[in-house]
Amino acid sequence: QWVGHPLLEIVDEARREYSREVTRAQLGATGDDFLIAVLPGSRAMELKLLSPQLADAARRFQASTPRARFVVAVPRGAAASLRRFF
Repeated sequence: QWVGHPLLEIVDEARREYSREVTRAQLGATGDDFLIAVLPGSRAMELKLLSPQLADAARRFQASTPRARFVVAVPRGAAASLRRFF
């Protein structure tokens, strides 16, 4: 049974409020950039284990695809600890 995810509700609400073009501009993406979401999780152990791996993968991908732009979903209170990775 599908339970859902809180982020999907936020994204759905944002879709109704903002256009794709406005959102991309706010995130610094131009029309031909690839905008990629990085979702490391919300639990402390997920962040600790996944963030370094995801950051490394993003760096490698961007090296081969310069138009790639990444947006990292960061849980409240975790920005300072994740800044060293992203």
